[in-house]
Amino acid sequence: MSQAASKMKATTASHVAVSCVVAAVFLATGADAQWWRVGGSTATPSSGSSGSWGGSRQEGFTRPEELTNLILFRDAMRARGLYWQEATKNWHCGNESDPYQLAACNPCGNGAWGYWSHVGCRGDAIPETPWEFRVPGDGYVTDFHITDYKVTGEVPLEYMCPFERLRQFDMDGGWMTGQIPSEFHQCFPDLLELDLSFNNLTGVLPPEIGRLSKLHEFKIEAQSKDVTTGQQGVGGPIPDEFGGLTSLRWMRLHDNRLNGTIPDAMGNTAR
Repeated sequence: MSQAASKMKATTASHVAVSCVVAAVFLATGADAQWWRVGGSTATPSSGSSGSWGGSRQEGFTRPEELTNLILFRDAMRARGLYWQEATKNWHCGNESDPYQLAACNPCGNGAWGYWSHVGCRGDAIPETPWEFRVPGDGYVTDFHITDYKVTGEVPLEYMCPFERLRQFDMDGGWMTGQIPSEFHQCFPDLLELDLSFNNLTGVLPPEIGRLSKLHEFKIEAQSKDVTTGQQGVGGPIPDEFGGLTSLRWMRLHDNRLNGTIPDAMGNTAR
């Protein structure tokens, strides 16, 4: 196992431990009723309903473990500085030391985008329109869209890996540095969009990106010069493994330092 993967595994384990504590607080305060609100009232879970959570949910909700992971991610990113603080400025639950206020916290909200900026929690795809998803969803975070906030540091995969149902990872228009992580496929098997364009990333294209068989969009164009290393853009060839992107519809790689030819395996991608 790579050092990065080991670090993500350790981070995920700590998330699980904290999540158990938060879930215990929710149950101890009777706060589980927050997820059964129907039309402003509180309903009782129904034994005949579908899913492990049951009930008739017409309002959005956020699962306790997802709220825990969002708070951990928020706090870690805010420690990176002003731009992350600005991007997450409305990510709060009132008095978070009060278990009742914490229990009522609902970042996911009711629509395609949640009450917390840049976060979406959508349900299954609508069969007739596969690019549209049911809302409200099932309380899982499925979309991050933090764009043009000049967020800094390396791509924060280790803090986002617990959001295993993520479909959209969009952090373009930042000042992120370092290399593109190779573990996206381990964290987000259902990822549809990966957009890291207009940052300061360097290194090469990880061959492991080719394992994201559901990916529709991959964008890393226009990487600026990393002032700390003097390097500019992502270099090297397009890996043959990118032929595994069998659902790919859109790929943007321009304004980098790529070389070589387009692999024949890219003919396997969707057309």
